[in-house]
Amino acid sequence: MDVNRIILEGMKTHSVLSILLGMSLYAVYSIVPYSSYNISTKSLLPTYDFIIVGGGSAGTVMANRLSEVEDWDVLLLEAGADGSATYDVPTLAANLQRSKIDWNYTTEPNENYCLGK
Repeated sequence: MDVNRIILEGMKTHSVLSILLGMSLYAVYSIVPYSSYNISTKSLLPTYDFIIVGGGSAGTVMANRLSEVEDWDVLLLEAGADGSATYDVPTLAANLQRSKIDWNYTTEPNENYCLGK
């Protein structure tokens, strides 16, 4: 039994399946009406106990934890337009660099960056 041949065949199958999965997710996400996830301003309350600006990894966790207290009203604000499959499919993440989704954020070169050992 040629172990290398079996491993290579498995890798080919895995790669093909990954590509098919990515294409399937892209197809599904391209037809999902993302605007249905937005709420109407009519449903907003006149006041809130907490307003969290930014739904990054910390903002969403904070909003979730604060909303566990039933007496508290929490509003989470997030910038940006309706999503697309590009945001959700990891293999498409490179397409987001230097675009409006990352606010065209760039940094200046610095000789002290990336010096970890």
